[in-house]
Amino acid sequence: MNTDIEFRGLRSDGKGWVYGFLLTDRDKELCYIAEGIGTCAIEVIPESVGQYHNSLSEKTKGKRVYVGDIISFDLKEGLGEPKTFNCTQVIETIEMSSFWYSNVRVVGNIHENK
Repeated sequence: MNTDIEFRGLRSDGKGWVYGFLLTDRDKELCYIAEGIGTCAIEVIPESVGQYHNSLSEKTKGKRVYVGDIISFDLKEGLGEPKTFNCTQVIETIEMSSFWYSNVRVVGNIHENK
């Protein structure tokens, strides 16, 4: 099984998202993300950092899902209406019960869609 480890965070300078490797200081008061080896690390807002969630992304037709994303999905026929959840609230539930849902969509994130 191939597992990607990637993080994203909102840049502290307000210029959007940055994706890559997570670096923190010992007290975890400052967070940085480097897009690759040998690239400059960019300071990000610590509360906005979320890790890529591989098992959910397999259900989204190639769209990466990160902790902090807001997702919507359809319950399989006969199980109810479409539902919308914050990814941080449903990670374990989704992993354990993937046969109950389909058509997973990222509809926003908790940092920009409050």
